Amino acid sequence: MKIRKMWIYLMMTVLLFVGMFAACAAPETTGQSEGVKPDSEPPELTGAINLVEAGGLADTVAIHVKALNTENDSDDAYTPLLSIEDASEVAAIIDSLDVQLGFQPENLCIADYIIDFELADGSLQEFEYGCGDTYWLRGQQAYLPHPVIASSPEFVDLIGRHIEAAISEPAPETINPVAAYGLANTVSIEILKHTIIDHEDGTLSANFEPVLLIEDSQQVDALVRALDTPLKTGPLVRCPSSHAIIFTLRDGATVSFSAYCQETPEMLQHEDDSYLVLVSDSFSALLHDLLSDSNRN
Repeated sequence: MKIRKMWIYLMMTVLLFVGMFAACAAPETTGQSEGVKPDSEPPELTGAINLVEAGGLADTVAIHVKALNTENDSDDAYTPLLSIEDASEVAAIIDSLDVQLGFQPENLCIADYIIDFELADGSLQEFEYGCGDTYWLRGQQAYLPHPVIASSPEFVDLIGRHIEAAISEPAPETINPVAAYGLANTVSIEILKHTIIDHEDGTLSANFEPVLLIEDSQQVDALVRALDTPLKTGPLVRCPSSHAIIFTLRDGATVSFSAYCQETPEMLQHEDDSYLVLVSDSFSALLHDLLSDSNRN
């Protein structure tokens, strides 16, 4: 009996040591199968979005670009760089976004630019754009399932051309429009008014409606003389243009300006410039009188 009890005691002791050794030697349980490493990267973003359809960008009448301000003497984080109002150029840029665009991971990079898509109803769709050599759009609109969207190559190319042109030629302090654009040879001046059209299908579109054609040589000469002086320049404004002014020259060429900002245009922007020209009081008064006479007739 004593031998049996001693044998049982020895077996229990051996089993206890075996269990303790196994517990110490066993690998920590991670929930992963042997040989499979746990995921170390965030899941890949899936899906895509058409910004034109989701954001109603088909109604865009102008595109405004602001650049990150790197000067220390300004409180504005971004300052106006350029505005694109030519209907064909706006349409080309919108077409370049009228595709399915994928999403990109969020980043902390400060955007180089802010792009505002101005719609026909006056509202703005704002996106941050690009950082260094990366080109993405980042927005906070409610219809975006993720804030960072990849840009199409066509959009990068088109908007890049405008940005490059704007930053390569700084605005002069003053400019004489007659000398700069050859307006001394003007034979007629046409004024068009910027209007918004509400279509039956509920969409809106911008249109320039002809309101005045000036062919009287004395009136033409008076307006040209009022511009024949050094005029101050200024940064672009956010308000939509109120008129377009087209100077037709003796050789048939035309020089176009967008006019800002009220019924009496006080600022002009040449179609190739990224700055405004502040017109003289005499030019503004002459144009106001001609437009008033046209409205009465």
